[in-house]
Amino acid sequence: RQAEVEKKIESLSEVSGLGSSPDIPIGRHCRNPYPCDFIGHCWKKVPDGSVFQLKALPEYKKFEYYHQGIEYARDLPEDLIQDENLRLQIQSIANEQVIVKPSSLKEFEEVFEKSYALVSSLWFAPAIPPFDGVRPYQPLVYSLGVRNGSQDAGPPEFFMATPGAPMPADVIRSFFDSLERFEKILVFDAEGELEKWKAMGSENEELSHRLETLLPKIIDAGSPFRDDRIIWPRMMECDSPEAILRSLGYDAEKANGALTTFLEAALYYAKLTPEAGKPEGPQSLPDIEAFHDSYLENFNKLAGILKELLQTKR
Repeated sequence: RQAEVEKKIESLSEVSGLGSSPDIPIGRHCRNPYPCDFIGHCWKKVPDGSVFQLKALPEYKKFEYYHQGIEYARDLPEDLIQDENLRLQIQSIANEQVIVKPSSLKEFEEVFEKSYALVSSLWFAPAIPPFDGVRPYQPLVYSLGVRNGSQDAGPPEFFMATPGAPMPADVIRSFFDSLERFEKILVFDAEGELEKWKAMGSENEELSHRLETLLPKIIDAGSPFRDDRIIWPRMMECDSPEAILRSLGYDAEKANGALTTFLEAALYYAKLTPEAGKPEGPQSLPDIEAFHDSYLENFNKLAGILKELLQTKR
């Protein structure tokens, strides 16, 4: 590939000598095969309320309309709006309002009148198995967080594995003990969470049975935001409570430790040695706990928004 590389070097040298950025219009290449570092520069002329905010519109259509001169969602011709979710989001953008579909939150009507917990897990999936009995890229839970949904509740409970070892059975038991105190269990992504919880105790019949008894209590509090039961102007980012809060215009809690993202926390944990989990070891697990605490705080704020939306629809 030397000839190809030589030509590439020549073209890159020309680019580096330009007095301004190349005159290339934005397009699908901005995020494919990965997000470009210059999106903030090249997209600065894209206005708020643009067609790129429309979740129900295929990406290629967004660029097609944008380059045709239809920049704003509100300018999309009526005959091009066939999808109900697309129509509702355009209405939401135009009026700067949140739209909740009728009866779409029915499963939550009793949740906030009962005792409920907000639960999440932190995990990593290493290419090289860190201990026996693990396959490459198998998700491994290293922290389980349980927050009481009550307003006067204390700090969350955390159930953590020791670095370099699988989640201990006694820690999983304590986690399930905590969950059994609640009538309802709210998670942000039920399918993803349950997949990891089942993997933790898959070889232990007692733990598998205990998890089965908890299943009827579990409700996915993130699903109304992901599956278009709740429509709002900037609904493109729905992959975490923090992202949804920010897209709705709310302040999201920032971790007060050294870690700020799931990836940072996972990479940090993966490098820890078994000594980190001992009382006399370095203060590394508290950083993970601080990050997990901020996640649960944002999840709690999102649950509060869900509760408010439910009350306004009654």
